[in-house]
Amino acid sequence: MSTTGGMGEDNCLNLLLFSTCGVPFGVDAAQIAGTAPLEGDDGWKPLWLHEVLEFGDRPVTYREPVILNVRTVDDAQWRVVVDALEEITLTGPDEILPLPSTVESHALRKGLWGVLPRGGHMILLMDFRLFLSRQVPK
Repeated sequence: MSTTGGMGEDNCLNLLLFSTCGVPFGVDAAQIAGTAPLEGDDGWKPLWLHEVLEFGDRPVTYREPVILNVRTVDDAQWRVVVDALEEITLTGPDEILPLPSTVESHALRKGLWGVLPRGGHMILLMDFRLFLSRQVPK
């Protein structure tokens, strides 16, 4: 279950959908304070989602990199670079599937908590607060 508390209309979760390296993801839109284009070096070192999730050493290309400004409980400033923002959609809790028990403990350490089957794809649901609470600010 999500630790976010972004349930809205009729107990639906408002998800921001995006992809990174061709993998579809969703995050509770209430966790995102805003978005910004990735431009130059402004002194902040953002987290790149493919590095956070340890996609491996293969070359990674971001087609449309976007910075997500993540709201945290302790007001820390976190920026995560993702690729290809898609849409915001409402999802009922009955549409979300739990992760398989064989990967659940590792996935939870990375902030992944569920799967949403949608449009022939499996969207990995991520809780940035859960993941970032285990990080040291940069």
